[in-house]
Amino acid sequence: MKHVRTAKSTRLKLAAGFFLGTVTFALTTVTTGTAEAADCPSGALCAYTSTYETGSRGAVYEDNRDLTGFSQFRGAESLWNAGTSCNVRVYSERNYTGHYWTLPRGTGMYSLNDVANNPEWGTALYHHVYSDNWCV
Repeated sequence: MKHVRTAKSTRLKLAAGFFLGTVTFALTTVTTGTAEAADCPSGALCAYTSTYETGSRGAVYEDNRDLTGFSQFRGAESLWNAGTSCNVRVYSERNYTGHYWTLPRGTGMYSLNDVANNPEWGTALYHHVYSDNWCV
């Protein structure tokens, strides 16, 4: 007997694959409570020039329309939100524009290059964290 693939079964398989891929991507991108971010001061958003919250660190504590004056944010390869009460959204362009990613309080992105490998993002945030907005 010949197996016939219907459009509905194909859509369901594609949706399931997309969901599992998205969950896997999210789990590998966001970390929580790692020792690597221990040097990020309480209340700060920290950018690091190497992966896994290592390398040169820069820290900011409030909304910033233009982070291009901070070499660690221009060359960011990982981030950590040590905020005490808020999520922080980082943007690939100045003035809260471009691609963005929201980091919940107490989490980080150990490699912005992993985000860059996601087709939705391209290389938007890798070496391009140019503004941040707290409590979003």
